[in-house]
Amino acid sequence: MTRTTRRGVAALITAAALSAGLFAAPAPVSAKSKSPRCTVTADQRATAVDQLNAGLNALRGRKPTTAERKALNAAVAELVRAARDAKMSPEVRKAKLAELKALHAKLRAATTAEERLAVRAEMRAIVLDLKAARLTKAERAELAAKIKELKAALRGKLTKSERSTVQASVKAAKTVLTCKVV
Repeated sequence: MTRTTRRGVAALITAAALSAGLFAAPAPVSAKSKSPRCTVTADQRATAVDQLNAGLNALRGRKPTTAERKALNAAVAELVRAARDAKMSPEVRKAKLAELKALHAKLRAATTAEERLAVRAEMRAIVLDLKAARLTKAERAELAAKIKELKAALRGKLTKSERSTVQASVKAAKTVLTCKVV
């Protein structure tokens, strides 16, 4: 088929489609009926409106105020401090760090290899005590989970299951709002 023939066929098909569209019977405006299939009372409708607004607000969340953010930061700092202090009190930690500093000065002043070896052994023991007083990976993960819960509670952020429940209630409220009020 040549280019000219293809253009002619395309023109004929277009013309036929346009003329068929002009003479075709008009389609119905809507296949669905606009009239509602259910009826509700005014109280039920008001309850549905309240449920819809509450659900949308819950999905939206909220922004915490400056005072609330400061209180959250203080609570997080207190959680971290309490977790660290549970392993080793701050006084003991300061005393060990001061002892480590004194041992470091003693190591510089040591003249014999035996003295240096003994000081290094004491320093290692103190460093191991300080490392043992650090939070473990599991404890840090637990602490992070608590902090995450605090932040979520402050923002009003929903979990996945809560979100799906709220979305279902919003959908139900919307369907009630389509009903006719009696």
